[in-house]
Amino acid sequence: MIFWSILIIMVGLLVKRHPDKNVVSKIGTWGVLAIVILLSVFRFDVGFDYPYYFKSVEWPPNFSSLSRIEEGSRLFFDFTLWSRWPPLLFVLFGVPTYVLTFYTLERYTPDFKMAVLVYFAFFYSISLGPIRQGLALAIVLYGYKYLKDYCLWKYLIICAIAYIFHHSAVVAVLFPFIYRHFNIKLCLIAILGISIGFGAISYLSLETIGLGNYTHYLDSMDKYKGGGIIMYIYPAIILMMIFLYVRLKKTLPEKNLFYIVAIGSVMPFVLGSHLGLRVASYFNIYLLILIPAILNNYKTVYRLFTYNLLVLYFIFFMYIASNNPIKPIYTPYKTVFEINIEHPHFKK
Repeated sequence: MIFWSILIIMVGLLVKRHPDKNVVSKIGTWGVLAIVILLSVFRFDVGFDYPYYFKSVEWPPNFSSLSRIEEGSRLFFDFTLWSRWPPLLFVLFGVPTYVLTFYTLERYTPDFKMAVLVYFAFFYSISLGPIRQGLALAIVLYGYKYLKDYCLWKYLIICAIAYIFHHSAVVAVLFPFIYRHFNIKLCLIAILGISIGFGAISYLSLETIGLGNYTHYLDSMDKYKGGGIIMYIYPAIILMMIFLYVRLKKTLPEKNLFYIVAIGSVMPFVLGSHLGLRVASYFNIYLLILIPAILNNYKTVYRLFTYNLLVLYFIFFMYIASNNPIKPIYTPYKTVFEINIEHPHFKK
């Protein structure tokens, strides 16, 4: 807990709103983010799925465990197997995940500090757990520039790349239509339709888009109920952002992102918190753009309050995770340089 608390406080203090304004702020911002990247990619047994990924690329290879890995991700797995150094897998997935994410946030948000803290509060943990989806999310986020300009063919190429790293990214192909054509009335109709009808077609839908491996989550929603509290946090955040946006009494270019995140917020309620939050993360990733765009129009005191709130939320999240009854997911923090790669010992 102390490790993560120090790390997020460093991020909160050193990351600047506009890191390119002067040399000092630029060095401080990108210096601390470089440290974050190094600490993330060279971690050991940090994240619920870490042992599964590590054991999947141990020698000799277990090809049955690799059979469900997507085409793009399989390249990283095969290269790691060739290197015979399992930690390389987390470097291959982690570096592009963080580089794409921070690059997009620096370029397309008016408050880089706010965007980075939102990422740590709500999405950083995905990059430490289901690393394939973490990279797919970063790729979808990178495609925001094509989404906002409605450059459809380039955006679909981005979706295709994300899909070959994690098939759940297929839901992102819906975003241009939602972003371009939805209004409040159509959004409410869509939310109502999803809430009523999705359960009846969910199995068929998952099989059709190549996510048949995840239907067992629908069969056992009570078993896979992680994230039960978080599923309520996203609707609360969206409602708060709507309230703050209405108070502005002005139109922002990012306003159509409300329709995407609003639809995403209902996914955990129709698919169960575990699978639903995984699907919803593609919708909710645009909160990284939306929240800074709105709060940038408010006084400094509101932004400072939000910075502190996000830091405290991250610390609280890590505290809850460290007391997980199955195993402490993110604590204690270790690096791969502290363990015997040939005979690693994972947390029970």
